[in-house]
Amino acid sequence: MLAIFEFQGQQVRTAQDEQGNTWFCLSDLLQAMNTKSTIADTKLSITDVFNERHVTNLPLVGNMGGTQLTYSLG
Repeated sequence: MLAIFEFQGQQVRTAQDEQGNTWFCLSDLLQAMNTKSTIADTKLSITDVFNERHVTNLPLVGNMGGTQLTYSLG
């Protein structure tokens, strides 16, 4: 289920998994934070601190371009 979260006036796409956990679209978060960090660098930093299960590819349905796979942070 796709939902929009507002962060400092920017839209961040979210999705819920089967367990009800909310996942935030990493590219949307980076854009909302106005950072120059890349998705790949951020994913690596997150997995170094936590582990791989906190970053995954989730399909986001409901975009104008159809279903898109994005890195999501949960």
